[in-house]
Formats: sequence, structure tokens, C-alpha cells
Amino acid sequence: MGFKGRVGVFALTLGAGALSSLFLATNVSDLPVRWATPAPGTVSPLITDTQEPPAPVYGQTTSGRPVVVLNAWQYPLIPQVRAQHLGAVVLVYKDLSSSRPSACQNGQDQAELPTGVGFCLANAVHPEWFLQASGGGRLVESGYSDQYEMDYGNPSYQQAWLANVRSDVQAHGWDGVIMDNALTTADAYGVAAQYPSHASVQAAMRSMLAIVGPGLTSSGLLAIANIGGATQFPGLWDSWVSLLSGAEDEFFLCWGGGAGDVCQSGKAWSAYESEITDATSLGKMVLAHSGDYSLENAGRAFEYSLASYLLANGGASAYSFASTLVWHPEYGYQLGLPWGSYYNVAYYNLARTELYKRDFHAGTVMVNTSPYTYVVNLGAPYMDSSGARVSSVSIPPASGVVLRSTTGSPTGTPPPVVVSGSSGLR
Repeated sequence: MGFKGRVGVFALTLGAGALSSLFLATNVSDLPVRWATPAPGTVSPLITDTQEPPAPVYGQTTSGRPVVVLNAWQYPLIPQVRAQHLGAVVLVYKDLSSSRPSACQNGQDQAELPTGVGFCLANAVHPEWFLQASGGGRLVESGYSDQYEMDYGNPSYQQAWLANVRSDVQAHGWDGVIMDNALTTADAYGVAAQYPSHASVQAAMRSMLAIVGPGLTSSGLLAIANIGGATQFPGLWDSWVSLLSGAEDEFFLCWGGGAGDVCQSGKAWSAYESEITDATSLGKMVLAHSGDYSLENAGRAFEYSLASYLLANGGASAYSFASTLVWHPEYGYQLGLPWGSYYNVAYYNLARTELYKRDFHAGTVMVNTSPYTYVVNLGAPYMDSSGARVSSVSIPPASGVVLRSTTGSPTGTPPPVVVSGSSGLR
């Protein structure tokens, strides 16, 4: 759960102006006109997990708009990024809930930190900011021996985090912050004695977001939190996103399962989809990363999560898959404006099929969240991801298709599709 120091490039573009020209950035609608939201049928690729400049995006033309996330000490790259991508917004990575001895030498914290509070300062002046493990001693985060979990529910820690981060962002010309590890569970990195339950963790973290979110956005800065496991807790996502410019789901729909990616379907799919639709209705942005960072399977999981993103995208959301360092041609697709929201496609006498479709001016997208395979007669020709003309498609369980318009495709609202065959339905 969380980047834990990984950084990269998000695409969600919001603009290239200086911070002095930013407006209050709580909602998408508050952003300057020159940062107008892209069409919902475009893809804004979200690229993370790199310690180097985001080279895979350079030289490529995305249909959406890049947002670049770098470490605090990489601020000299900001002009280069903006020169490469005239519409880019550049965010700095900051961890909400840890401090790191490796960023402290000879009793002095480094000038640009991956966290909001330095280990040396906290250790010397505010030892009460360190959370205690349930078994005693300071809580060292499980899997990250260099990271101590801090008391994100402590008001003085919250204010220090905000002051330090805001100062860093404004001094170096960042457009905002990606705030990692907005924790939702008590056992994410080990159980803290102060917060032994999910409810106590959530109350403490929400109190922090209620301080740092408005504290950043009121200064004209974007504040985006990486919220893990939100679908387990109904209402949490909307409540927390309301305090921010937006949020990230780092494992949207699919994550690593050893031999490949494991993807959610059925009711679980709906919960992930609602993260984007609910945030859009609140005027917020979503960064949706799908798949395991260590995998690069551009097959079913990629198509399923990309299609699901396009079903819900209001234009301000971003998407990436797996390692995020590989360029996918689909990131350049231009489906344009939608004819409406996504809808359920009926099959004979079944009122609901768990087959969803959204029609765009220059294409169509379908997602099958059921355990059945549907064969769909499109009623008109389209072009699939291989460039072939198709007039029907077979959509297996937990999969999706993104089709572009071609010669003979509808120029207006597409005709109803016909589900002419399926496997497993009776």
C-alpha cells in the first residue's frame, strides 16, 4: 500500500503555469480555463515507479495530459518536464505517515525530503511524534526497515507536516503534492499501540487530511492522497476525497497474484468504478493505477482495467498499468466526447447482464464483469486494438474491449447492440 518512495509520472494534465497563477485547486472546476479538462474518451497515462526522468512518455503523444510526479530533490527537472509537455502539472512525492533515517546525516535532515517531517528533527525535538508498536518500542514499518511510522493523528505533527511541505512546494515551483500512505487499516505496516483498530486509524488519518488538504489547496496547490483499501469501507472514499483535490487508488481493479494479475468483477467491480464516478461528481480527480508494478502483462487485465477507466472517466482522471514504464498505443486513443454515461446491456430476457457499454463520438467501450462470455453483434464496424475491422466481439469474463471508429462506424448515437450468443448462460 503506497509508493514508499517510488516516484514517477502521472498523466492527468492540469497545466503549465507558475504557482503564482494557480487558482484554489480544491475542485477540478476551480482550475484555470487553460487547464480545461480533456474529453472523457481520452487517456491520461499515469506513470510511476521510476527514479529517473519519465523517459517512456517523452516522444509519445498522449490523448490526455501528463502530470509528472518526482521526488523532492528532483526539482531541477521541472523546467525540462514542462518543456517536454507544455500542458503538464508537476507534483512532488511526500509520505504522510513516515520519517526516514536515510534522509538524515550527521544529525541533520536533508534539505529536500520524501516525507513531511525529518527523522533527525523529530528524534531530537519531538519523540512523541513516533508511533509505538503494540509490542513496545517505536513502530518500524513492516517491509521497510528504514521507515518509522509517525503519529499522523497528532495535531502538532499535522501542522509541522503541512508547514514543511507547503514551504518546499512553493520554494521549488511544484504544482502540488501526491501524498502517499493515507492509511485505512490498522495492520498496513504493523499495528500501532495508539491506533489498534481500523476505526482509530481512519479517524486519525482523516483528521490529518482535514488539516493538510485544505492547507495546501487554500494556497493554490493540488493535494492528492494515495488511499489504500478504500473499497473495504463504504463511504470512506467520498468522505476523504471531499477534503482534497483528488485521490489515487494504487491497485484499481487488478493487482499481482503471483502468476499474473488478479482482477475484481461483479459487485467488487462496481465499488472500484464508483471511486471514479463519485469523485467526478464531487469535482475531483482520480489517479487509477492497475496491476502489479513488477508485472507487464498487457493482456486481459490491461484491457479490462483500461476499459473500466474509460467507462467512468469524466476527463480529469488518469490511468496506468503494471510497471507503468511501458508505452501502450491505447494511451493515444482519441474516442472524444461520450454520448452519455455507461449503461447495462440487456441479454434476451435478462434485465441485467453485468455487461456494460459506453458510446463515444469516435468509438465504444465495453466491460464484462460477469462469470460468462458474451458475444456481441455491434451493428456497425469498428477497429480493435490490433487495427482489424470488427462487427462483433467475444468478451470473456472479467475483460473489456476498447473499439475505435473506422469507415462505416456510426456518426451519431450508435445502434443498440445484440448479444447474439454466450457461454454459461441458460
